[in-house]
Amino acid sequence: MYRHPYFHHLYHPFWTPVPAQAVNDTRPYPPIDTKRLQSSAHEYHQLMKQAELVVTQIEQSPQFARDLMQAAQQSNQARVDQLVASIDDSITVETHYNPDGIQLKYRDKKGICCVLTIGLAW
Repeated sequence: MYRHPYFHHLYHPFWTPVPAQAVNDTRPYPPIDTKRLQSSAHEYHQLMKQAELVVTQIEQSPQFARDLMQAAQQSNQARVDQLVASIDDSITVETHYNPDGIQLKYRDKKGICCVLTIGLAW
């Protein structure tokens, strides 16, 4: 008749709900100040502009893309950094690459508020 002869109902009549409590209700949060968040957003926007220059150069210049890939395949870190810096030398970009692609990591000037990481496959 029934495939599972032993059935237990999920409702347990002796269970009483416990009121929910806040996770950190013993420590109050400081007053909200949006200045740092807005400053971080501004810095991040600047990083996005600088990253767009590099991505656009890779997209629109087959020779640049070829030179970048060739330097990476030869494990020539100095040449990879030089190529990326040739687009906009006002910012330092960390570059990492492997056989699958390249990663460009942009940080704000002080290095305390934001990081923009771009990964491109090749």
